Amino acid sequence: MKKIYIFTFISFFLIFCTSAAILLAWQRKIPIEFWDSVLPMPEGQTNSVLIRPNQTVAEIAKYFYDEGVIKDSARDFSRWLTKFNIDRRIIPGRYELIPASAWDVARQMRVAVPASEAITIVPGTNIYSFANIFLTSEDIGSSVKSEDIVGEILNNSIYPKQMLGLIPQTKEGRLAFLLPDTYLAAEVSPEELIRAASEAWWNKLGKQIPDDPKEAKKLAIIASLIEREALWDEERPKISGVIYNRLRKNMLLQIDAAVVYAHLMKGRRLTRVLYKDLELDSPYNLYKYAGLSPEPICAPSLLSWQAALNPETHDYLYYVADKDGRHIFSKTHSEHLRNIKKVRQK
Repeated sequence: MKKIYIFTFISFFLIFCTSAAILLAWQRKIPIEFWDSVLPMPEGQTNSVLIRPNQTVAEIAKYFYDEGVIKDSARDFSRWLTKFNIDRRIIPGRYELIPASAWDVARQMRVAVPASEAITIVPGTNIYSFANIFLTSEDIGSSVKSEDIVGEILNNSIYPKQMLGLIPQTKEGRLAFLLPDTYLAAEVSPEELIRAASEAWWNKLGKQIPDDPKEAKKLAIIASLIEREALWDEERPKISGVIYNRLRKNMLLQIDAAVVYAHLMKGRRLTRVLYKDLELDSPYNLYKYAGLSPEPICAPSLLSWQAALNPETHDYLYYVADKDGRHIFSKTHSEHLRNIKKVRQK
């Protein structure tokens, strides 16, 4: 009987201490770090929860409660996050948390580090290769279709609101406004990548782009052509200058990269453009059709966007690639033909 009394006393004492700790922590009479050292963190099996970018504290609390991570009150959890100054510095990502009271889960969130996934858009990625970023990931699964992945590009809710009046309404057009880079995202998904890449584009280029959607699309097309034509970064502004010079003179752009894309749209991959390939009737065949291609042909890098915005001023109208991928530029057609002959002789 004495053992039962002792056990009951100890139980009530622990409950009292815990309640006192919570009350004092709430009133900030004693720093929470003290209670971390006195009262151990919960132990047991963890639940996996995903915090997405731009979620509010209330949304996170409700989600945690619905997932069974918080055992008592989502509202109390929101309050503890605010009390611990966690509410404004929550990092999106996947967390492993032990289900417990609102106070104990908030304590875990003070020290928890989210897991994040690296996802990469390679400069020059086109609409036909975009889905491959995800189809090779074990997290996506084989049941997801390429068209569903690409279709997310048209999901307005993912993009910064400031971009919605600027970006095109086509998948090809919008792809150009996703800045190629490696991003740490909460999970491997098209939604997370598009959100991160569009925000990066807006933060780095948004203020430099004209408010006119037609001008923005024109720049995106030029940047995409530069991306697929230039191998060496220092040549991008010079190639951009050639494109603008030819547009001003109403000359055909005659860009091989656009011809390659035109054939890709027909399901044919070109590794080299031959004269017979130039016969294809397509608005992307810039040997036949004047002006720019109807849509961007890929996702341009930051350097290609900057080259489109700041073309080099010169009189060059032609260029031909040398063996190392660098280009030889010329002002006249006769000079261009001589340069072609030199390259072939090498």
